[in-house]
Amino acid sequence: MTEATAKREERTLAKRTARRLDKENFYCSLAVGKLAEVASVVARDKSNTKIIKSVYHRIGRAELDGLLHFDGFSDQEVVILEVWLWKPRAREPFERKKLFYNRPDQRLNPDFEKFVK
Repeated sequence: MTEATAKREERTLAKRTARRLDKENFYCSLAVGKLAEVASVVARDKSNTKIIKSVYHRIGRAELDGLLHFDGFSDQEVVILEVWLWKPRAREPFERKKLFYNRPDQRLNPDFEKFVK
């Protein structure tokens, strides 16, 4: 797969994620800047901020570590990290895993470990 094709699929997946979050009544946008290096979408509502990484089938260890080590928000803000695992042409992600913000050494659920390559 060429790099242009991979980038196009990544943008398409991020847009699908943003549309799904829009249905859940979040104010969301595609991630830009430093956040775009580790996440796909950022979403806000009245009480918290969600940082979402959307991937097909599996997430790489380097991608997951980048997300867990990201510390661009203040400690007073409630931030939730999520990893959404999609199948191609699916309308919904088949797995939505919540993680703790700013805790890079957290233990991962064994059910989620099988999706980390």
